[in-house]
Order: sequence, then C-alpha cells, then structure tokens
Amino acid sequence: MFLQRVAVVLTSLEWMPRVIQIQTNMLMNQWQIRVVVNG
Repeated sequence: MFLQRVAVVLTSLEWMPRVIQIQTNMLMNQWQIRVVVNG
C-alpha cells in the first residue's frame, strides 16, 4: 500500500509540469481570444 502511494505521488509529480503547462496554455488562449474579440 505504501509503495503504491509513493508511486502515485511520483507519477503525479512527474505529470504536474505538463498539467500546469496545459492549463497556462488554455488560459493564454482564452486571454488572446478575449483580446481579439474586444479589440
């Protein structure tokens, strides 16, 4: 059980930068769309 938790934590830490990058890309796309619509 403990090893499974460690594996899950390691995989989540490994995926965290990718998830953050995807979220920031989505936020930037929304912001750009708003600028285009408002401009």
